[in-house]
Amino acid sequence: MVNSPSPLFCFKVFIRFFLVGLLTLSFSRLLLVLWQFDRVSATDGLWFIMFQGIRFDLISLSFVALIPLLITSIFSWHDNFSKRVSNFNRIYLSIGFGLLVFLEMSTPDFINQYGLRPNVWFVEYLKYPAEVLSMLFHGYFISFILGSLISFAAGYFFYRMNKSWQLEQSVATLNISIPRALLTSFAVFIFLAFSIRSSFGHRPVSPSTVTFSHDQLVNTLAMNSFYSASYAGLKLISESNESKPYQSMPVDKIKAVVRDMMAVNEIDFVSDKIFTLHKNKASVSHKKNLVIILEESLGAYYVESLGGVAVTPNLQALGKEGWWFEQMYATGTRSARGIEAIITDFLPTRSKSTIKRRKSQDHFFTIANLLKEQGYKTDFIYGGDSTFDNMKGFFLANGFDEVFDQYDFTSKQFETSWGVSDEDLFAKLDESLMQKKAEEPFFTFVFTTSNHDPYEYPDNTIEPYQGMARAPESAAKYADFALGKFFEKAKVSEYWKNTVFLVIADHAAKVRGHDLISMETFKIPAVIVGDGIESKNIKRVVSQIDIPPTLLSLIGVEAANPMIGYDLTREDVEKLPQRAIMQYADIQGYRENDHMIVFQPDSEPLQFNILDKKLQKAEKIDPVLLEHAVAFSNLPLYLYENELYHLHE
Repeated sequence: MVNSPSPLFCFKVFIRFFLVGLLTLSFSRLLLVLWQFDRVSATDGLWFIMFQGIRFDLISLSFVALIPLLITSIFSWHDNFSKRVSNFNRIYLSIGFGLLVFLEMSTPDFINQYGLRPNVWFVEYLKYPAEVLSMLFHGYFISFILGSLISFAAGYFFYRMNKSWQLEQSVATLNISIPRALLTSFAVFIFLAFSIRSSFGHRPVSPSTVTFSHDQLVNTLAMNSFYSASYAGLKLISESNESKPYQSMPVDKIKAVVRDMMAVNEIDFVSDKIFTLHKNKASVSHKKNLVIILEESLGAYYVESLGGVAVTPNLQALGKEGWWFEQMYATGTRSARGIEAIITDFLPTRSKSTIKRRKSQDHFFTIANLLKEQGYKTDFIYGGDSTFDNMKGFFLANGFDEVFDQYDFTSKQFETSWGVSDEDLFAKLDESLMQKKAEEPFFTFVFTTSNHDPYEYPDNTIEPYQGMARAPESAAKYADFALGKFFEKAKVSEYWKNTVFLVIADHAAKVRGHDLISMETFKIPAVIVGDGIESKNIKRVVSQIDIPPTLLSLIGVEAANPMIGYDLTREDVEKLPQRAIMQYADIQGYRENDHMIVFQPDSEPLQFNILDKKLQKAEKIDPVLLEHAVAFSNLPLYLYENELYHLHE
């Protein structure tokens, strides 16, 4: 006689999946909390994190179980259910459980690098498998292999755990009518919809639900890494969601506030449509060449005079020969954001950088297309693959005559996971500049790769920092060594004459600090040096967006442009507000003098006072400061969506 099991028998594997999944994810969260206990205890959020964590774990588990659970409920009436569906469920859920474990295993390394659970950056890197696999192999080999083995073991454990259930199921005949199966399907659908939405309110649960403190890492601990990575992936699919302002403002008001903050004479604005388009005045009378060297991840942490470790003596020596910036702030924490600021002067948003967005792939303003109109030859030299982050496509469409990357290096002594060594790159730069025609002005943009995880560089070039060959400090020391070698050659070359050089980081190396916006995370070194550049320290707060208009002035180019950064050669520069805009994932900070407004999605803005490099929450918000912050957060969204960031109407 064949047994006739209860309808719940069909869902036995799912019950086990949810129970084991909740235990596993809660245990992982507990370990992360213990690891970061000082920061968690400072927020008094232990129980909030653990209980909200169960909520987010149910969301993730329901999402993973969605397809097999619906299939099971719909076909539970069929006599051959066990043969056709049960094995699929077992394999599917085992793979899903292994994936959940793998993402949790990858979380500590990601937190060490970015200060958060896996998010949009984790997902974006998946588009570059060759670079990522090389980086994992060379920089995270042990943790990657260990995490993969544990994840495989977890999936296999779940698979074996349900073997006895499958054997029971194979001899059972389900006696469920079609109406009863349909009713079961409806009940399962309602359960899944509520579990994934996790709210009766107007909006479903989102990361803002657990934004209870000013420490973003602590906030993300309440989620699990499958949720945080999946949420980021869905955001990448829908660019429009990222284009919503933190707080709306009418266009006329944006225009008025922005123009007022630009401190440009009204008669110098040349367009009402492109309302930031204005004439600039140069501080020198003849055109000079321009070379921009963008240093990968070389934050202030690597510069002793900026409060960091002593691994960049050559960069600091350059600082004594030209303009040295003591309070320079990056606009973001990714290379694409740094390129956006230095090459386009465009403000950051919580969407992708404009070098990767659809509407900015043609006729978008860059200093390259401005200089090209002024008769300059323009080129980009990169040590890695220039298709990364869409650099090559964006540059060739927006003013660069030529792009050279690692595949154009005929001779290279050392190659890393991300490209050729900085010594090879600078040898290529020197060779390229030596071939320039003296009568033809040029602009060359260079982007390094050596100071990037997994921190590979040629042996016997430097003494490793504290004996640690693959430490980030050692890679930064090598990057500085290569930079110093280049400038030794450059200073005695023909191209040194009549050329201005900028050396600046794209962003800092790692996210550090407990504040919503940790300013020290955004602090970077920068120096302008070259023929005719005086030596001076710039002590005021400066943003990366202040660099392009300053460079135009220093190389003697006067042309209408839409940039909103300050020209630091202006005689009235000390009267201008000291401001910087910083984007960190979904959070934006607007600093003006010693105050900062911080925006978060679906949340009210916050104001902080800056004391001893830390943010202290203000009792109330300054309405004028908020107006400035809202205007500058809306400006790039409006300009991009309406395609109003060009040289000409």
